[in-house]
Amino acid sequence: MRQILCICALALSFYGQSQILGYNFEFDIKGSTDTVYLANYFGKQLYYSDTAYATNGKFTFKKKREIMPGKFAVVFPGKTFFEIVINEPHIKMKSDTSDIVGNMVVESSIENKIYYDYIQYLNDRKQDIEPLKNLYESEESEKKKEEIRQQIIDIDKDVKDYQRKVVTDNKQTLIAQIINLSTDMVVPDPPKNEDGSIDSTWQYYYYRNNFWAEDNLRNEALVRCASYHNKLEKYLDKVLLQHPDTISYYIDQLVAKMDPKGDLFKYTVNHTINKYSKSQIMGMDAVFVHMGLEYYKKGKAYWADEETIKKISEKATSWEPLTIGKKAPALNLVDTTEKKVVSLYGVNAEYTILYIWAAGCGHCKKATPKLKKIYDKLKSHGVEVYAISSELENDDWKKFVEKHDLNWINVSDTPERPQAFRTTYDVFATPKVYILDKDKKIIAKQIGVEQAGDILKSKLNLPDLDFGIEKSDDDHDSDDGHGHG
Repeated sequence: MRQILCICALALSFYGQSQILGYNFEFDIKGSTDTVYLANYFGKQLYYSDTAYATNGKFTFKKKREIMPGKFAVVFPGKTFFEIVINEPHIKMKSDTSDIVGNMVVESSIENKIYYDYIQYLNDRKQDIEPLKNLYESEESEKKKEEIRQQIIDIDKDVKDYQRKVVTDNKQTLIAQIINLSTDMVVPDPPKNEDGSIDSTWQYYYYRNNFWAEDNLRNEALVRCASYHNKLEKYLDKVLLQHPDTISYYIDQLVAKMDPKGDLFKYTVNHTINKYSKSQIMGMDAVFVHMGLEYYKKGKAYWADEETIKKISEKATSWEPLTIGKKAPALNLVDTTEKKVVSLYGVNAEYTILYIWAAGCGHCKKATPKLKKIYDKLKSHGVEVYAISSELENDDWKKFVEKHDLNWINVSDTPERPQAFRTTYDVFATPKVYILDKDKKIIAKQIGVEQAGDILKSKLNLPDLDFGIEKSDDDHDSDDGHGHG
């Protein structure tokens, strides 16, 4: 039994060849009353699929329409539920509300008999292992702790062996494929080289390259269980090297194994682009760019309407020149005299901090003096600041520059000659910070001024340099309304 955080009503279009044409699912859950819902997974979320009314604990979900196989939840008032596997037109199960899962009896359903035997086995093993964990924590003797630890390892091995046996013995069932999603593969020992040595990376590459090998990625039912979402997240966050090019490459390889008009393809592409559109990890916006250009702009996102495709394609296109490794778009803006034009590419420096800010921005008022302290310590080491005021009215900007003795390159545009840098550099909030190398390639972005200082200290091999500022989060680029739009 688990708590649902939320269940949303959503009309979904399902694809596949294994739909069930008409169903009759009977339940007798003593103690249950009121309206009961049948909800299907799509990734990790649950969506309403059908309703029934419990009378003396008995209720039935019965329809002549088709239903797609997958993991479903039977949801009671109070948002508690138990799960079932739907891959048969008729299911009959009974239990009681004192312990629905523990007391479940499957009267008719091959899939759910396997599933609930599996759940009850895991629950039994959990009851075996919890006392051992508590004993391990309280035990003082190292010898006895080691004995307890070995018992825990043995139970864990038994569980993994059992999981693999369930999968092997029931290969033709949906539940076996679902269990397989959450079962770690057995990674063999690395082969020895001729000199007897071994490659320390061999097991990692084996694990990465075979991560999806046992999963049937043409089975659309897998997307209708949370296990697929969890495995995908593990793949993206823990298995793949955290570099945008690597992630983009392996996601392409993954979805190439799927039906390009299927729900697994849809969910994987959609989840990935959403994940990296919001990533706070520097440089990972490049994954969003790749997904947007490859799948939305090229017309592969069959589920998206024209407006969504246009919006994502345009965003990916505009972000692409700003990804790490690209040369920063050219800038030619006037200085505080509003007469002299200063070119970004005319700045002769080992590193350039491109700083877009506004005198009226609360974050900028805190961040700019900190950047001044950083600049004063780094300018003799080949660092320059090209600071752009994002406001068209320049009087407050000029006063701030003079008051705080901002002796770096100060530029802006004017109401008479507005420039496109706000769009080019995706300036929806300030301050915005980029670090450029001597060739004006972007080497860092989506950072605060303090992070910029730390990065440059590392690049310039100045680990002991003290900027004399207190660490805080006040200077970070913000798109949440705290910055200056």
